[in-house]
Parts: sequence; C-alpha cells; structure tokens
Amino acid sequence: MELETQQDAPEAARSPADDVSAGTEGVRATREGQAFRKRCALTGLRVTQQRVAVFESLAACKDHPDAEQLHARVARAHPSLSMNTVYRTLGTLVDRGLVLRVACVGSTARFDACTEAHDHFYCIVCNRVLDLNLATAPAGVIPDAVREVGDVKQVQTLYVGVCHHCRK
Repeated sequence: MELETQQDAPEAARSPADDVSAGTEGVRATREGQAFRKRCALTGLRVTQQRVAVFESLAACKDHPDAEQLHARVARAHPSLSMNTVYRTLGTLVDRGLVLRVACVGSTARFDACTEAHDHFYCIVCNRVLDLNLATAPAGVIPDAVREVGDVKQVQTLYVGVCHHCRK
C-alpha cells in the first residue's frame, strides 16, 4: 500500500518524523529530497513517501549501506515500512538511475545516493565502502575491447584492500 506523497501533502501536515535525519544531515537530506523529487518527475517516477524516506536516508549517510542497514535506519522514523518495500524501492531507484548500486566484493549489494562518476575503495577487513574522488581518472574513456563486448551503461572502479583504520 502506498502512502500519500509528500509532494501532495500540505507543508503543515508533515510531521518531524518525515525528515529522516536530524541536525545538519537532515537539512542536507531535505535538500537532497527536493532534488530527488525533481529527478523522479524527469524520469516519470511517481513520488511516494516510502521512496522519499529511503532516498533521504541513503543521501544522509556516506557508508554505502546494504538494504538491511538502510531498512533499519528508515524504520526508526517509518516503523511500518517493510523490508520488502525497501528492496523494491532500491530496485526501482537503481533501474531509473536515481541511486547507484555499488560494484562490490561479496554477495551483498551496497547503495549510494550519489550517481555522479566516482570510484570506491572496499576494505576486506571491515567491509566499509569509501568514496574516492579521483580527478585524474579519465572520464568517459571506454576501451575498444570493452565496446566490442557490449554497450556500456555505467563505469565503476572498485579498489579492494585494507583501509588505514584496519591496518593499524
């Protein structure tokens, strides 16, 4: 069952629980949420309270959570949100290009609200996924050998190793 969209709800009718995060992260998430609503409209995706809650929670963190971790965070403010809804929402958002499924080692999918081109570092000890903004990476250069295999829709570079925190 889909709830009333936040877009349709009058501002006064929104509760503080609608803002998934508190403090400065909540301000950022709300700003991200507004941009998310516009991106949904551009892709023809209906804005629902569940989609906004999942996206804002994901946008408020930088640890690239899996679906279970994200559900635990969203459920604090939206206890009726099911795990199945989080899985379906993430799948829809990935399919529409609104969320990035991070190429990762292991079987658990990790997610990122930032869909701009950037690389990741995966720590094999603590399983953290860290963003890397490498200005030296050649943007959009696809080797001919890759083009011969198929049409590239997205490029992700994943560096795998042990982070400085775990190396100590």
